[in-house]
Amino acid sequence: MTRILHRLIAIGLYACLFMSVFLGVWSLLRTDTYRQETDLILSQAAEIRWRVSQSKEYAVRISGYLELASKTGERNPALWQNVQLLRFNLNLLTQLSYVPSFVDARNMASLQQAILLLDTKIAPAAFAPEDYQTALQSIGIIDCNLARVNGATIDYSQALSATAHVAIDAAFNRLVFFGALSVLLMSTVAFAQFTRMSRTKEHIRSFSMLFAHMTGRASPPCDCSLAISMTTRCRRPK
Repeated sequence: MTRILHRLIAIGLYACLFMSVFLGVWSLLRTDTYRQETDLILSQAAEIRWRVSQSKEYAVRISGYLELASKTGERNPALWQNVQLLRFNLNLLTQLSYVPSFVDARNMASLQQAILLLDTKIAPAAFAPEDYQTALQSIGIIDCNLARVNGATIDYSQALSATAHVAIDAAFNRLVFFGALSVLLMSTVAFAQFTRMSRTKEHIRSFSMLFAHMTGRASPPCDCSLAISMTTRCRRPK
């Protein structure tokens, strides 16, 4: 009964050890996954902010060209080029698949409004005398919309990054815990094996001394294999 109990304890220790190692490896993989997700979030946010920054730069140039045209009546050829570049960036922002993850529906609608104002109020001023003041007001609205989109992107990316860092820390803590548990279980298994071997040697030594006493001989060097064989025979039920 005692031997069966010892075997069950040993099996339980080995099972716990394997489970701890498995969970430790899983925690390590999860840590790497969270780190990759964080890098992806930061790269996507950087792409959006860079596009918005470029768009704001084009909007400032367009505003300057419109101011010059309203005062001198001369249109700079670079006005139309900057209008095209601004529209390209705005259109790209509305088509990127991950932009809705950073920008809510209201800000997405403001990007669509910016494209509409650019096509109906600003682009015509690049070819013919138009109401430059209306075009200037429209470019001001576009600039405000871009500022809101940029702010929303920063806020949301910071929140996602903070959440990812918390997940990374939690996974790392789990990794440390399961690693420490694995070391503890390995130490317990090693101690149990050492104790078992010590008891076996002690039994063999005791049997050898008893055998020498019963035969009236000096205790010869212990033949472990012989002692174990004789111990097994003595323990067999009659």
